[in-house]
Order: sequence, then C-alpha cells, then structure tokens
Amino acid sequence: MLPQEESIAILKQFLNHFKYAHVQRMTVDAIESLVRIVLMENVFIYEKKYYRQIKGGAMGSPLTLTLANIFMWHWEKTLVEPQRNSNELYGRYIDDIFFTSNDSIDKVNKMLADANKRHSNIKLTATIDNPIPFLDIHIKNTANNFITSVYHKEAAEPYVVPFQSDHPRHVFVNIIDCALLRAIRYSSTLQEFNHQRRTLKLMLLYNGYPTRYIYSRFNKFFAKCSITSTSIIPMIHDENEFLFLRRQLLEQATVPEHRRAARIPKTMDYNNFHSSIDPLVKAKLLKRRERANSIILHHTHEKRFSHYKRDIHRIWNDIFHNTPVQTTKLIVGTRNNPNLSKELVRRSPFIRNRNKNNKKQTTN
Repeated sequence: MLPQEESIAILKQFLNHFKYAHVQRMTVDAIESLVRIVLMENVFIYEKKYYRQIKGGAMGSPLTLTLANIFMWHWEKTLVEPQRNSNELYGRYIDDIFFTSNDSIDKVNKMLADANKRHSNIKLTATIDNPIPFLDIHIKNTANNFITSVYHKEAAEPYVVPFQSDHPRHVFVNIIDCALLRAIRYSSTLQEFNHQRRTLKLMLLYNGYPTRYIYSRFNKFFAKCSITSTSIIPMIHDENEFLFLRRQLLEQATVPEHRRAARIPKTMDYNNFHSSIDPLVKAKLLKRRERANSIILHHTHEKRFSHYKRDIHRIWNDIFHNTPVQTTKLIVGTRNNPNLSKELVRRSPFIRNRNKNNKKQTTN
C-alpha cells in the first residue's frame, strides 16, 4: 500500500530527475497540490457511512497506478545498478520483476532478503527456476539461449466467447486475430508458434467455431502480414519467414500505446500540427480530422437486427443522394448488450436514496 506523503515526495524527485519543470503547462507545485487532493481527499461509502482513505490510493485509479510505478522506480534503483554493471537482464511490470543472474542461489537469496528490508510496504516473493513464467510469458533457458512462448496457467479453462453467442461478428474476428498476434510475439521459434497455433485451434473448436471459419481467419491474418500459405492448412513453414514476421509485429504499437496516442490528439488542433509529430499520434489526428465530417450512429447489437446497418445506409442514400449532405460520412456501429454487472450492480446506493429523500422533503 502506497504511503501517501512519501509517494508525493518521490513524485517530485522523479519530475526533477527527468527535468520536468512543467507537465502540460502545470508546474511541479501545482501537480503536487492536485495529487495531494486526489490521494488525501479520497472518500467512499460503506454501510451508509463515509470513510476517508489515509493509506494508499483508490484501486483502479490511473493516478494510483502511475504513482506506484514511480514509487517502484525509486525503490528498485539499488537492484537495477548491479544488474546493469554485470550485464544481466532486469525488467519490471508494475510490481512483477524478472531478472537473470550467474551468481549462486544463496547470493541471490541474500540480495532479495536485503531488498525486502528497504521498505516495510514492499516484500518480494522469489521464484527461482528454469523454466519460469513471467506474467503471461513462459521463459526457458536452453544452453544460454532464451526460448519464450505463451504461458497458460494450469487452472486456466479453454473458454472464449462461444461462436453461437449473440455478439457482433467483429468480436469473433478480434478473438482469433489477437490470439495469433500474441502467439507470434511471444513465441521465439517457429516450433513454439506452431504448438500455440494448434492449441488455439483446439480451443476454438471446443467453443463451437467452425473449422472453415478458423482456417479462413488464419489465412486472412497471414495475408494481412504478407504471408501466403501454399498448403490447405494455413501455417508458416519457413523459420526465417516466421522470425521476419515476428520482428515486424514486435515493432508495432501495443494497445496501451494506441490508447495513449489517442488521448494526445484530443488536446491538439487536427487542422494545424507539426509534420515531425510522432507517426502514431499523427495517424490518430488524421483519423480525428476524417471523422470531423461524420455522423456516427450506434444501436444495441442483436442477431435478429443484423440488417439494420444495411437498411440505414440504404435509407441515407435514398434521401440524401445528389445533395450536399452526401459528402457527410455515415458510420453505423453496434453496442454490446448490457452484461450482468451493469444490470445487477447499483453504484452509490446511499447517495441515490438520500437524493430521493431530499426530493420527498422538498415536495412536502
């Protein structure tokens, strides 16, 4: 749990270390004041009583996660430096750490024990093994070469969205494409990838996906990556071809990078931006400019209404054909049906009840 005052002090050290005098025209002092409000004025309701949080931050808050990362950046300095000096690997994702060492296990355990004494709120639990999982990657050291693949937990069930479920078709496309992308990125050899491809196919069959649909999606994914398969079963046969494809996909932006790039254009003028801007941000700006002259309609998806999109476009063309409005682009999309959590969970019931009581008193 983050100590609030110490986290704010480390945040200031972080900004000063990387020479951030201003962040989006806000001074360091202004950032400190705002962070202090978010951390120390965080309240919640439990059994009709208000509580103020005095340790840590709100779960799921972007600020809490950012502060936790900065706090770990400060804490891990004494671990990173020896790893860098001895030319070893060190990586961290939030509070999960992976590092390599040629020292004895006793020496590594002593290093971890010393690290656990540095702060009362941070305690490391070590796993020393070969192979070893890190997040959702399986890492194996074979003759000083790392072999990586997708890690599947033993308790994991082979379930995805069933093919017969009432979801928009792009949901099934995304499931297969994302699984293939993950398998290629995580698999360091063609043999490992083919194993993951077979595992994916079995999982899809188990969830009712037709064989023809699976092969069709596999072929389209490979074709999109400029890979053509001469066999009936879509697969990659050449190791060098696979490694080239993997290198290409590893260089592509990740989902968090896309989200971050999508947030930046919201504060920029898409009609006037510098040509040297980040290509990913530039693509988001151009897309935003393209959609400036668009009308976007959404309706709740149901399989029986699958013709709605076609019908709406037909009506649009019939009415606005050969008129100036035709230059406006019409985009018709779907929303998923509400899930159980949206239907059953009531948020802040005490506040709602109190508002109802206030209305009753006012009417009386």
